[in-house]
Amino acid sequence: MKDDLRIDKEYQDLFFLNEARLRKIVEIIQIYSNRKSEIQTEIVFEVVHNDLSIYQTDELENVLKDENITGREIRSIKITLKAVDEKLSWMNPICFVKFVAAEFENKYSLTENSIVYKIYDSDKAWALSLSEELDLYVRRTLNKSQRNILNIFDWIDTIFPILIFCLGVLLFLNFYPRVNIKVGELTLLQILIGAPVLIIIISLLYSIFETVAPFTKLSRMLQGASVFYFGSQKELVDKKKKKINRITWILVVIFLISLVVGLIASLTMQW
Repeated sequence: MKDDLRIDKEYQDLFFLNEARLRKIVEIIQIYSNRKSEIQTEIVFEVVHNDLSIYQTDELENVLKDENITGREIRSIKITLKAVDEKLSWMNPICFVKFVAAEFENKYSLTENSIVYKIYDSDKAWALSLSEELDLYVRRTLNKSQRNILNIFDWIDTIFPILIFCLGVLLFLNFYPRVNIKVGELTLLQILIGAPVLIIIISLLYSIFETVAPFTKLSRMLQGASVFYFGSQKELVDKKKKKINRITWILVVIFLISLVVGLIASLTMQW
């Protein structure tokens, strides 16, 4: 209808969807569904696995009991609110929320948006209120809202190609010291011409880092991933977190030891 309100919301950030958060989102949709007393509605769940197997169910417990095993991990979960009466099928879907654990094409682009929800209804107050509630709780599933080590890893992932480039330049100048002298003799015009070349080289390094193994695996490890925290993935995710924390603490301890040893050595030399 002409006066119907359509709300489309998309998020590209990684998410962590566990049982409690999924239940809350479904609860919100159910509460607003009950407020539409003029029509009969139902909530349907559609689950897609990485092997492209799909199933639909009207029971949330069936989704939560999904084995979610490696090789058949959950790729997407779609929660749809629709009218039951076939005469009102033109209204469907009244609302849907979809979580997609999409693969990265590169660091700044996803094959699909991680989370999408849409609301289409003639009751504008109902639609806007539901949208506010969904936005609030969907945002709580986003990884960027969690202060954890993955934020640091994402920063490392961003500067890694630049570090590779700088290291390569330092090694080159170390083996060819005469080049270092020549660099110091460059004119302003030569520097202006060389700057775009350096930018192109760094851009190529980013492309290599994002598309060529084993850099791709390293990049994805540093960036993290969207997680459906159900079934077998719970144990795998917990093990990964413990491993990351263990490695982090080892690096911190090594850094502190080296710092203390360096201070002791410098003081000893002074005496």
